[in-house]
Amino acid sequence: MSYTYPEAYSIELGHNIEPMDAYNLSLAKKLKNKHNFQCDKNCPFGLTLINFGKSPYTKEPHFRTSNFDQVHSVNCPVVQNRYEKRAQETTIEESYTFERDKNTVKVDINLVTATFTEITNSLKTEEQVSTEIRPKKSTTSNNISEKTFNSHVKSLSRLVQLYKEFKSGEKYTFLDSSGNKLNLDLYFQNLDNNSLINEHETKVYFAKATVRYFKAAQEKDSYFLIRIKQNCQMGNLIIPPTFIINESLANQQGVKQRLETLKKADKKKKELTIYYLGPFKKYKNSYINASIPHDKILRHIVLSSS
Repeated sequence: MSYTYPEAYSIELGHNIEPMDAYNLSLAKKLKNKHNFQCDKNCPFGLTLINFGKSPYTKEPHFRTSNFDQVHSVNCPVVQNRYEKRAQETTIEESYTFERDKNTVKVDINLVTATFTEITNSLKTEEQVSTEIRPKKSTTSNNISEKTFNSHVKSLSRLVQLYKEFKSGEKYTFLDSSGNKLNLDLYFQNLDNNSLINEHETKVYFAKATVRYFKAAQEKDSYFLIRIKQNCQMGNLIIPPTFIINESLANQQGVKQRLETLKKADKKKKELTIYYLGPFKKYKNSYINASIPHDKILRHIVLSSS
């Protein structure tokens, strides 16, 4: 989930305004730019009004983050208000890779070995089991063994989202499975800024990437080529890392949406940000490839348009 903003500070008007009111002013040409909004008068975190000046619209106008690399001011009242609201919650957000209790997030991924909590087989089909993360009463026992693969995949996406929110200024405390404080910056590496990769070292690597889809005559031979835009260095090898994903082998329960995202990125020639949990390896001393095998790779990847 990404945060929505019930109102924003209008730089043009000099006061806060709700999205529908701002939308109506955009139609009346009294507001000039969809980007001239921010989180608060004293917080320059930029917001954009979606469907600014468009009539009719298919999705109700709302404020969205303008740039996902920005950070809220230290004393941002919006962030503080969300922190206080989470502190009053009586449910726990539980998933395969983490458990969030108020403002504390316990991470259940082994970020050293890139292993997940073991998933036991379930007799239910994907259609019978909801993929949504379900809230849990604080008094309920911590038993997640019956969740299915698709929930597992979704939970990694949520962990990435929590990390992105944390980096933008949200007040979370991360713990490992033993309850010790966890500095996720040690395990998330932005390859666009730090391109040095140690072979076989597991982290959540992320970077801008391009996607190409190669459709073969036989479906089992179709594959995606994801290429990191940034040259990276592993030993004496300097080259952009690549992911080769066999569509047939990767097409498992819960990852259909990711396959569709890759196809759309190829068709529109659109860059994506890829988050990859796992190690890299050299291949024939000429390539830097992901070490995770084809049939498991999409469990370890999160795709984002930002």
